[in-house]
Amino acid sequence: MRGILRAIPASYGGNYSPLTTAWITATGESDVTILNALSVFEAGLTTYDLLGNMKRIYPFVGGSSIKHSYNFLDTSIGQKTDYGGVTNDGNGKTFNGSSGYSDSNSTGDDLFPDYSNISFGFYSRTDAQGVMGDIGTSGGDDDLNIYSWALNGSYFRTANTGGQTVAQTTSLGFFVANRISSTEIRCLANGNVVSQLINKTTTTSARNMLLGKSWANYSSRNYSFEFYGTGLTDAKLLNLNTLVQDLQTALGRQV
Repeated sequence: MRGILRAIPASYGGNYSPLTTAWITATGESDVTILNALSVFEAGLTTYDLLGNMKRIYPFVGGSSIKHSYNFLDTSIGQKTDYGGVTNDGNGKTFNGSSGYSDSNSTGDDLFPDYSNISFGFYSRTDAQGVMGDIGTSGGDDDLNIYSWALNGSYFRTANTGGQTVAQTTSLGFFVANRISSTEIRCLANGNVVSQLINKTTTTSARNMLLGKSWANYSSRNYSFEFYGTGLTDAKLLNLNTLVQDLQTALGRQV
C-alpha cells in the first residue's frame, strides 16, 4: 500500500474512490495531495478488510474546523463540534489544555453497543508529559479513556478496563485502546501491541466521546487523526497503524 496514487482533481476528470468522492462533495476539497492521500488510505482500508471494523474516522485534513468535523466513512452522520480553545490548521486540531475539546456528538453506547468489542484512538503530533485527557468520555467510573499520566514519562491509561497503564517514552504517534473481550484489552502504541488481562465488569457509557478531554483532564496536544470502531485483531491493529502512518507521511505530518 505504500506509494502515491496518481490522480488529478475531480474537477478535471480525475477518479477517486467512493468515500473520497463523497468527501469532495461534502467539503469542497480540491487539494490534490490531500485527495490522493485519502484515496490511498481508503484503498488500504478495503485491502486490509478494515472497513467493517470502522465506525467513525476523522482524518483532520483541509485545515478548517468544518472540514475537520466530517466523518470520512459517511459525511452525513457523526459530524463533530468544537468547544473552548481549539485551533484547526493543516496539522489537524490543537487544544489549549484548559477548555478546548472536540465532541463526537455520539455517546459510548451509540458507538459501542457491545462493550467487549471496541476500539478507539488518535494520532498525536505533540510529545508532552503531564496529566492530559486525550480521548474518551467525561464523568464517572463508566468512562472510556486514553490519557497520559505524569509518572516518569508519558503513560496511556485506559479506563473501563480495570485501569491498566501502558508506559510510553513518548506521546508522539498513533495510540489505540482495543478491547477484544470482556477480559482482555490489546493496546497499540506506534505498532507495538501490548496485551492486558482485565477483571472489571464491562459497562456502558451514556456520555459523549470527546477528543482533547477525558475524565476531568484537558489536553494541549496537536492531533491529526481520530477513529472509533470495533475490536481489532493484532494483524488488523498493525495494518491500521501502517495506513495511518502512511497517511500522515503523505500529508507531511508524520512525527
